[in-house]
Amino acid sequence: MPPVVNYTKEEIIKAALKVVREEGGAALTARGIARAMGGSTQPIYRVFGTTKTLEMEALRVIRQMAFDAMLSGEAEHGNFLSIGLEFLRFARREPGLFRYAFIESSRTMDLSLNEKPFDGVLEKMRRDEVLQGMDDLTLKNLFRDMWIYTQGLASFGLVNAEDWDEEL
Repeated sequence: MPPVVNYTKEEIIKAALKVVREEGGAALTARGIARAMGGSTQPIYRVFGTTKTLEMEALRVIRQMAFDAMLSGEAEHGNFLSIGLEFLRFARREPGLFRYAFIESSRTMDLSLNEKPFDGVLEKMRRDEVLQGMDDLTLKNLFRDMWIYTQGLASFGLVNAEDWDEEL
């Protein structure tokens, strides 16, 4: 009997992200991930149950990575600007992950901004001198509009990568 190989949830997600980075979202299958890990599909099904559950977790992790990037930078011209610029930088640094999570995924972002990742963005916006005193609804609407705009810029940048300016 062959030895049982146990992979953690984190190791499987790491392999899933590698697959998406290198081969695209279409390759995000149990077999594709097992191949990247050098093993069988059994540990994947043992940990996640279904590939749909695995895909949803990979999508959540990628989107959290994008939000972490948005919260990481400080712009010379304010926090709000840095949110958009860091999102564009994420798309440029991680084109496969961006494409999968924000273009190809059938699960769209909830732009009512009631999901947990938006809390940090709103807090960062509240610390922007220009935006201080604005109510949450106004901040959410402002972020939603910026999100749509930067999503378009990032998508355009992926399609026309040679035209992306190196100085974001």
